Amino acid sequence: MRSENELNLIIDVGSGSIGIAVVSMYSDLNIVPEILYTTRKEINYYGGLNSRRFLFSMTGAFEEALADLQKKFISISKNKISIKETHFFFSSLWHISQTRVFFNENRKEVKVTKSFVNEIIEKETKNFETIVAKDNTNIVSENVQIVEKNVIQIKLNGYETSNPYSKMAKTLEINLFVSAVSKKVIKILEESFFRFFNNEAIKYHTFVNTAFVSLRDINPTINDYLFLDISGEITEVAVIKNGVLFDSISFPFGKNSIVRKLAESLGTSKEEAISRAVLYKSTSPINTTDDKISKIIEGLTKEWHKMFDSSIKQLLLNIALPQMIFYMSDDDIEKIIGDFIKSYKFDNIDTFEKLVNIKFVDNEIFDRYIKYTGQQKKDQFLSLESVFLKKIKNLNNY
Repeated sequence: MRSENELNLIIDVGSGSIGIAVVSMYSDLNIVPEILYTTRKEINYYGGLNSRRFLFSMTGAFEEALADLQKKFISISKNKISIKETHFFFSSLWHISQTRVFFNENRKEVKVTKSFVNEIIEKETKNFETIVAKDNTNIVSENVQIVEKNVIQIKLNGYETSNPYSKMAKTLEINLFVSAVSKKVIKILEESFFRFFNNEAIKYHTFVNTAFVSLRDINPTINDYLFLDISGEITEVAVIKNGVLFDSISFPFGKNSIVRKLAESLGTSKEEAISRAVLYKSTSPINTTDDKISKIIEGLTKEWHKMFDSSIKQLLLNIALPQMIFYMSDDDIEKIIGDFIKSYKFDNIDTFEKLVNIKFVDNEIFDRYIKYTGQQKKDQFLSLESVFLKKIKNLNNY
């Protein structure tokens, strides 16, 4: 029997770039998603992440990426003239999210019904919206659209279950991930999108939840870990505890922060700065003569450590340090980022390099789960999102 396929569009709305992928998904669950096209455009930075100018710059990068795709769409779509669904994935700069925990205990066992669980989900979502409305520090305004309300885990009488309905229990615990994006941001993105494509089947996701789900499925035996996304303008840190996305936090020091400071200190272009830094990191310390680079990276390391230290102490309050760290960044400065993480001294005990296992999430991790067509440039962020898309398609029976 021939497997049917459909085209899906992935749009990665990062804090420093916009990535787009055209992905062919198959009804046969044994066939991995096929990435037919990728592109990524940088968002110009003008000194303020919450500014209108930055939002305008993001829109410009998005439309530039869409224009490139439109020119090539017919040739890459393999005679399929339309996109079935478009999926937006937002970095933490563009959304606000929270894992909410509901716990209920009864003196006698009661039957758990789907209507009761749905009632809880709606109530917790409303409570989350109230919290968001009071937060004026985020680019996400009080006028928001809920984009996710996903049940991560349900426990009956302390035991996790994937099928709680019609079962009897004294205690019920629900872990719910809820997220919201500014309606203004969504409107701007949709208006730009519809200038190039007319597909109205649009869905929204957060990158932190996408990473959690994808890494959980790829590493089913690892239930406790830290996830770091150090790209664009920010670093996002998430803690996963007992298989639940427990909490996340971000701070304004990402890949672009590093590159800008390297270029400014060296008095050169960003490309040359990256080249010199990479060369420095790939050279044996004994043979290294670039003292200027050494001092710049030392200063950047201390600056990142200071912000990370504040974030990790907040996240791990009353929680033991997980023994695994997954991190994502762009390939060109991965070694610099990796050393940032490895050299961080946790709680004045020892460095992460000696305390925990550290794994860079590169494209090789996804080789079993996706396929790139032809000479398309591999992009681990788009790869991870493709794995997630396959997961939700499977759950929805394609």
